[in-house]
Amino acid sequence: MAEPDTLFAIWPELCRHAAKLAWGLGEGPAAAFAAADQAAERLVARSYSTILRLDEGGLSCRLFSSVPQAYPVGVAKPLGSSPWRDRVVDRAEVFIAETPAEIAVHFPDFELVGSLGGRCLANIPVPGANGRIVGLFNVAGGRAFTPSELRLLQLIGNLLGPAVAAAPPN
Repeated sequence: MAEPDTLFAIWPELCRHAAKLAWGLGEGPAAAFAAADQAAERLVARSYSTILRLDEGGLSCRLFSSVPQAYPVGVAKPLGSSPWRDRVVDRAEVFIAETPAEIAVHFPDFELVGSLGGRCLANIPVPGANGRIVGLFNVAGGRAFTPSELRLLQLIGNLLGPAVAAAPPN
């Protein structure tokens, strides 16, 4: 958990990550995605993270993966219609599966998630400039995230919109 003392200690590093996320610092979307992953690793000891772009046709495309051997970049798949999609994409709410059993209810690849150390999973909507959800920042952890950690992950997700929008099509 990112306790206040820990947060104060890593604040300069978090600000550097935020700057990379918000402005890319000329390094492009890949640098912003790597900064988001590094921040998640440092703040919540993530097991892995992925970043997806969502298009208006209902497809998702993976733009970043900290575990590309398991979740390769460039893979596109339809989101389909589901209560999960309604919540995360249409209502822009964070989805949290706090246990492996909850992950299994919503994700058919739950065994892969578990094999990568994911015991909980947060899907964080990434808003675009117009407020529409343009992507997802997905973070798996070895334990349930605290409310404070989820707010920090949401902050990171909120900064990813420009990078998702600027990422080249796959």
